[in-house]
Amino acid sequence: AIAELEQANHQNPYNLYRLGWAYQEKGDKVKAKEFYTKAARFYGLPALNYAFIRMKAEKMAAGV
Repeated sequence: AIAELEQANHQNPYNLYRLGWAYQEKGDKVKAKEFYTKAARFYGLPALNYAFIRMKAEKMAAGV
């Protein structure tokens, strides 16, 4: 999953969140927190994807 998500669009915060989740499941907490933080602090054009993922990503980054 990580290899596929690394090729995904990183301008979509949901993809960053999924990548964090994949790293967390792998046991790599440092990389997981990095991608959760990127998703939580994503600054792009306002989009529905960001609205759904921001709070979730912030909670996951704090818990890793």
